[in-house]
Parts: sequence; C-alpha cells; structure tokens
Amino acid sequence: MEHGITITYVSSSPDVAFLDGVQYLDGGPCVAAATAGEPIEYPSHDPLDEAQWQLFGQAGAATGVTSTLSLPTMDGAAVTASINLYGARPDTFDGRSEEPPDCSGRGRRGP
Repeated sequence: MEHGITITYVSSSPDVAFLDGVQYLDGGPCVAAATAGEPIEYPSHDPLDEAQWQLFGQAGAATGVTSTLSLPTMDGAAVTASINLYGARPDTFDGRSEEPPDCSGRGRRGP
C-alpha cells in the first residue's frame, strides 16, 4: 500500500492470486477495505449479476468464490495491508466483519 502500490505478498492458491489481481485492475472488496480502513464483507448470491465490482464478480464465479471478508491491518490511523478471506458459500462470513480478529500479531507471545 506504500506509495499507492498494491501487491499480493502471499496467496494460498493460484485462484486466490488471480482474484487479488483482478481487484487491482478493476476494484473489489480488498481494495475497498484498504481504501476505507474498514472491514468489507462481500456476499454474492449471483456473482454474474454483480454491478459494483463486475469483473471481480465474474472472476469469483469462474473460481467458485461467492463471498469474501477483507480486513485492513492498521498502524494507528494508517492502513498497512489488507487480509482477504475467500469462501465458496455466499453466507460464509455473515456477521463476521462486526468483530474482526486482531491480525496485527500484537500481544502474541512466543513459545
């Protein structure tokens, strides 16, 4: 996110990397979460009928992804990254964005 550049550092599969890349081209929940600094929950009951992020909806349909939860990671008021979780059911993340997990690693203790 530094200098307006968005990249994927790690992905769990080629399909996930593809979905991330599509968002960098034409927008999507990950980019929206990073821009707003707020979690974005995206359920799509019909991804081919997606109006807001049409290209992302089509890519999701092609890869079997119908929901996402995008969580920005913060350093104070600055967004430093965004973590994306992808699901195969539209309701995978229903209500999960209201109390997102702390993904910062702060407060964790070593072995």
